[in-house]
Amino acid sequence: MSADERGGPQVFCELYVTDVAQSLAIFRDALGLALVRDEGDLAVLNLGPTELLLNAADPATLEQGNPLRDAPPGAPRGVGVELGIVVDDLAAALVRVSALDSVVVTSAAESRPWGAQDFRFLHPDGFYVRVSDA
Repeated sequence: MSADERGGPQVFCELYVTDVAQSLAIFRDALGLALVRDEGDLAVLNLGPTELLLNAADPATLEQGNPLRDAPPGAPRGVGVELGIVVDDLAAALVRVSALDSVVVTSAAESRPWGAQDFRFLHPDGFYVRVSDA
């Protein structure tokens, strides 16, 4: 489907993760993103007009130019990436995320100067995730 058929450009985000099932527990089960497709080592989640891809591809199989391809084994995959997700019920999302052994909540829900409330956590692969109500 072309960008014109979609109503304009579309953004997607692909996270290279070590464990797709663990990431589904975070993004689908705890944060409520809709699962579009699950192929075992690749899952696609829907965020309204945006898709989140969870990819457990072997780094050695990635295309030339992808920094993960040449990263040392065990190097954090998500350093420098902040992913923001807006949810309808911030308090409920915080409870569900906090119950997961695989994540570290780094900031409890608090009001921010720009008017939103959010909390933040570290994904097991090092992605910094901000969950917000606006």
